[in-house]
Amino acid sequence: MDSFTPMLLTICLVVFVFVFPVYLLGIIVDLFEKKYKRSKFKVSYILSFSGVKDPIAFKDVESLAIKARVSNSQAVIALDELNSQRVEEQNKSISKDDLEKIQGQFRVASKFEKIPENLKGHIDKLKATLPEDNVDLFKLEEEIQEISKNKQRYKYYSIILSLVTITGTIYTILGYYKVGG
Repeated sequence: MDSFTPMLLTICLVVFVFVFPVYLLGIIVDLFEKKYKRSKFKVSYILSFSGVKDPIAFKDVESLAIKARVSNSQAVIALDELNSQRVEEQNKSISKDDLEKIQGQFRVASKFEKIPENLKGHIDKLKATLPEDNVDLFKLEEEIQEISKNKQRYKYYSIILSLVTITGTIYTILGYYKVGG
């Protein structure tokens, strides 16, 4: 039983020395990837809509976001950055009103981007048939989003419980062989 504790500590040390840094590396890579995609989206926005006098359609900007693989919430951040860049450089070629209008539409869209794909089509059909300011539809979308968040939370809980179970099983097996041997 004396060598059992150092073995368990070694297993824990391996988990924290290797698994934790890999997890942190994944987070850091994700942050840089989002920043790269946002800058790609901003450049395509400037190239597409700089100096345009006609009103900009949300669908056009949304297609740019999809092409750049930017989520709605990241598009809001990119448009914020673009707006501040416009103010700092006093760039009048980008319409402030269009930028704010598109940004507002992306804000609304980003609130519901966590809704599962199989339900988005049904929600869009309801939006088309019901008035725009329908409070019940808004509440339905919020409830579906909450269910989706809970599902994600339960997924993390199950992963943590699985790791605890695996650690307990290893601990039991090592104890069995140490006592039996």
